[in-house]
Amino acid sequence: MTDEREKQRRIVRRATLITVGFILAAVVVAVGGSALVAWFLSLNGLPFRTTWLVLTIVVLVVPVIGYAAARFRERRRGDGKHSAE
Repeated sequence: MTDEREKQRRIVRRATLITVGFILAAVVVAVGGSALVAWFLSLNGLPFRTTWLVLTIVVLVVPVIGYAAARFRERRRGDGKHSAE
C-alpha cells in the first residue's frame, strides 16, 4: 500500500513539473513574441520598452484575468469542481 502511494506521489509530482514547464515555456514565448512585435513597432517610431510592456500585459495578464473571472463565476454558481457539495 505504501508503494502505491509513493507511485501516486511520483506521478503527481511529475505531472506538476510538466505543467509548470509548459506554463514557463508559454510565458517565455509570449514575452519573446511581445519583444519581437515591440521591436517591429519601434522601427516605426514607437518606444520599444513601453510597447513591450503593454504587449506583454495584454498577452499575459488579460487572459489570466479572464480565467480567474470564469473560475469565480463557476464557484458562485456552484457548478465548479471545487464547489461545496
